[in-house]
Amino acid sequence: RIPGSIVRTAVNVIDHGMSLWDAVEAPRWFIAEDGLRIESGELPAEALEALRSLGYELQTYEGRDGYFARVHVVMADHDSGLLWGASDPRDLGAAGGR
Repeated sequence: RIPGSIVRTAVNVIDHGMSLWDAVEAPRWFIAEDGLRIESGELPAEALEALRSLGYELQTYEGRDGYFARVHVVMADHDSGLLWGASDPRDLGAAGGR
């Protein structure tokens, strides 16, 4: 769950142009031996139905407590010299700087 969450966060920033915060806060899921596990209430009903129509056995996980990983990120902007950070709302933490 952890490696997949980290990769999805990076893909959301790099490929989809999301902010660090939006990428960290985005819905989480992973493929397990017994089906596709997803955060409950995080994906639209149409997306869930499309996944079921593809043959996925869906298992929802109630709560946002870090079960799918707790991702905290820092990104360096080499042009400006600034560091940007985001802390996962599924866990205690904060991004800070000076």
